[in-house]
Amino acid sequence: MISIYLRGKVWWARDSRRDKRFSLKTRHKDVAGQRAAHLELEQDRHVQMIAWEAFENEFLARCQTEGLKLRTLAKYRFVCNRFGKFLGDIPTPYVTPATIAAYVREREKDKHPTRGTLVGPAGIRADLRVLKRAFTIARECGYIEANPVKVARLNAQGRETLPFTQEQVDAMLADTARRSALRAIVLFMLHTGLRIGDVEAFPREAVDFSSGLTRLRTEKRGKTVTLGLHDSVVSALRPFVASFNDAQKASGLLFPTKEGKPMTSLDAYLRRMFERCGIQRGHAHRFRDTFAVRLLARGASIYDVAKMLGNTVAVAERHYAPFVKELQDRATQLARTLDFVACTRRRRESPTRS
Repeated sequence: MISIYLRGKVWWARDSRRDKRFSLKTRHKDVAGQRAAHLELEQDRHVQMIAWEAFENEFLARCQTEGLKLRTLAKYRFVCNRFGKFLGDIPTPYVTPATIAAYVREREKDKHPTRGTLVGPAGIRADLRVLKRAFTIARECGYIEANPVKVARLNAQGRETLPFTQEQVDAMLADTARRSALRAIVLFMLHTGLRIGDVEAFPREAVDFSSGLTRLRTEKRGKTVTLGLHDSVVSALRPFVASFNDAQKASGLLFPTKEGKPMTSLDAYLRRMFERCGIQRGHAHRFRDTFAVRLLARGASIYDVAKMLGNTVAVAERHYAPFVKELQDRATQLARTLDFVACTRRRRESPTRS
């Protein structure tokens, strides 16, 4: 929509679609109105009018054909539905950066349905990533002239590395002493560093109890990770798996519910455990941090950690840079113990063999 306003003695136009202002180069209001109407008609000829609900269905159908994982597709569907409720009857071509900013302000007031916490910056950025991809496709289809999501670096990783302390680990193990399923999950996540999505969908056949090895293709990056399981993990898994009912045995999952379905509420179970143990800022990814940091402390290289996590070396180094520095300091101290001059001197002073 184009509106006109007087700026000094010259009439200007405000394009709400592209969030731009420009001069109409006239002092007469009637002429300015005619020129603004002409520009709006020209825009409508190049942009197809489509309701958000219709575009949402088209966008999600296209994402489904691209082979997105069910978890990702569910997130896309949620964000599109939530944005549609905010948008109301506004057509897709009329969405502007101001509309996106207003949506963000409203979204920040939403509360989690079970935890009751407000949506944080990471949740807002996740919404904007989905919307940016949606409007990229809308632009390709000719439904909008420009992408209204103007936020840069949406894929930047700003998460803080926060491994558990040994006291926190002791508290979790004490809390799960009589909870065999949760204890097996905690030990498994501590000793594998797998993401919570991989744990929820972990196939039982990927664990070889005789050799103590596990082999899995990670969900997020599609990397195959092979790890040796600690004896404590095997000892916790054996009785847990042996107690499965018929539905759990038929599911083929390592951590199924009693109905044999994936444990999609695992995050809620873990958060309740963190609350019982008094662990502040507890979340599932801290198991992954703990696994990586403990490996580095034991002398593993950043390459070893990257391979065990199923990440690239660059990603692992970005998250665990402070701990890599500790390794570099240790390497520096070792390098300073080398003394080639002294070795040369001793060689010269040693008697020549006859």
